[in-house]
Amino acid sequence: HCGGCGLACEADTACRGGACACVSGVLQDLGDAAPQDVVGSTEGKPNAYRPTCILGPSKSSGEALYAFTAPVAGVYALDTLGTHNDTGYDTALAVLSEGDCVELACNDDSLGVDPRITVDLDEGQTILVVVDGSFEGDAGDFTLHVKQLPPPSCPSGDLGATVPQTIGGT
Repeated sequence: HCGGCGLACEADTACRGGACACVSGVLQDLGDAAPQDVVGSTEGKPNAYRPTCILGPSKSSGEALYAFTAPVAGVYALDTLGTHNDTGYDTALAVLSEGDCVELACNDDSLGVDPRITVDLDEGQTILVVVDGSFEGDAGDFTLHVKQLPPPSCPSGDLGATVPQTIGGT
């Protein structure tokens, strides 16, 4: 009875807020604070979602689930940087749109063995963040880092009308 009498969710979905969603388990609301660091674990969590970036025969583990709402429009970075060094646990991250659960981004091992995702969000947009194990069903502790990236800056100065020219810089 998801959102109304007799409305059942498919076997691989769960009822959240009166709608069927692609992930199951306890969803922790992170609110709209950025930056923030969240300590969590995938030990004993249900394994209902496999991020698309976990390739090959590797099995994902149970996943920890979070909801994050962007306080302002901008680009946000999510990562588990340092988790593997601290615990030996290899994580993967996926970001899903709230409601229809479309996978917006997925990463396994962009920072060595720690994943990082950047997503462009509108003010008030809520996403679902999935922290999963990415190697043979491994589960363990992690730290999820959420921060807003500074907006890109426009270059200053005039290059003039000389063509060709070589400009150096970073």
